[in-house]
Amino acid sequence: MSWQLQVLGAASLSYADKVLHPERKTMGVLSYLALEGATSRSKIAGLLWAESDERTARNNLVQVIRRLKKSTDTNLVLGDDLLSLSGEVKTDAAELKILAFADDEKLLTFTGELLGPHDYDDCPDFADWLFSERERILDLRQNTLKNLIGQHQKASDYQEALRCAEALLLLDTISEEAHRLVMRLHFLAGDRAAALRAFEKCKAVLDKELSVEPSTDTHQLAAEIEFGSLLP
Repeated sequence: MSWQLQVLGAASLSYADKVLHPERKTMGVLSYLALEGATSRSKIAGLLWAESDERTARNNLVQVIRRLKKSTDTNLVLGDDLLSLSGEVKTDAAELKILAFADDEKLLTFTGELLGPHDYDDCPDFADWLFSERERILDLRQNTLKNLIGQHQKASDYQEALRCAEALLLLDTISEEAHRLVMRLHFLAGDRAAALRAFEKCKAVLDKELSVEPSTDTHQLAAEIEFGSLLP
């Protein structure tokens, strides 16, 4: 059995029935090693203790690793100058990347933002890395869902395509492209009323979030749905 490192959504570290919720900098160390691989001790210390001199930063990192070992009764962070995660640790974000490249629908079971509960404004370089990694994971999710939608539409499996389109919309609620997909797929699945409700929801979201009307393309799609002239 492996340790499960959950970094998407509610951050945690678990083994069998033991669940830990390490503090944010410990999760920062674990997440960085899980997603970037082996990294020098000085680089990680500088990322997470930028306000401290190098000696203090490295000492803080040592204390984090010691506390982690004490709470888990094992060495999950290995190495001296070059640190890496033990092979005993499996990470949800790493698994998500594998599923994304395979266009695997199991990806739909992964929700939440990378290190979502934690704030790293006091660690600007780490915060920059985290922002970029969040965007990279979002792109992977969106591209995989679009691929799955295309596959299901090609097979005329509109209900499954709709399930993926709704998941895509949850990732970006102001995306008109995603709203149009949901509208179109409701109609193709035989539910014109649901398609028109999806249009009204699109209007409401754009008005609330951006104070704008849907684009001409979205209005035209709604008109085609209303008059039943939309083609697959």
